[in-house]
Amino acid sequence: MRRRKEESRPTMEEESYSKVKRKTGKAFCCTMCMKPFKSETKLHIHVRSHTGETPYACPHCEKAFAQNAALKVHIRTHTGERPFTCDKCGRTFARADHLRQHDRTHTGEKPYECPMCGKSFATWSAVSRHKSEHLSRDSFACSVCHKTFARSDNLRAHVQKTHKVALRQEDVLKTEVGHPTSDGLPGLPNPNGEDQHPQEKKDYSFEPHFLANMIVASTDPAKPLIIKTEI
Repeated sequence: MRRRKEESRPTMEEESYSKVKRKTGKAFCCTMCMKPFKSETKLHIHVRSHTGETPYACPHCEKAFAQNAALKVHIRTHTGERPFTCDKCGRTFARADHLRQHDRTHTGEKPYECPMCGKSFATWSAVSRHKSEHLSRDSFACSVCHKTFARSDNLRAHVQKTHKVALRQEDVLKTEVGHPTSDGLPGLPNPNGEDQHPQEKKDYSFEPHFLANMIVASTDPAKPLIIKTEI
């Protein structure tokens, strides 16, 4: 008769968490965060994220891990082992999840959708970076067409390409969120085909989430394109 592989016994600290665990149906819930698990073993492993215990030490370096599976993946950084192979192009990977992400470059699958704009992405990290652009207070808006950008270099490239104006890095100035700025860049037509005049001001009402870090116009010969917005 085969003996079952002996599971690592939980520590006293893990016992203190799981002993008072609440059972909902077949799920074991962590008493710290109420996250449910299908087995008590998985609950014990999860509890280490609260206790900070890392019982699995790497024999090649000083790193230690909460899970044996994580240690095995780490050891491949020392051995160079890449056991997961793409059946479409032959590329190899050390981790199964990296192979799954790579496979989407072949299938075009984008399972992660931004809840704010509906744009889809192949990886969770990509959609997380994208969502942070929606929430960032440091987005930048073009003063000519009011298109917004998460990064100042993207705004600068837009102005150069679309409005045919060259800007320096220091020329991208920020204004307070939600405040109006001057009408546009001098000598450029507005969206209605009329000339813009730097001395004329026009109020724009922005939604609360619309972030107005604007490039604005100037009559200063030293900086013919830029002037700080009045607040």
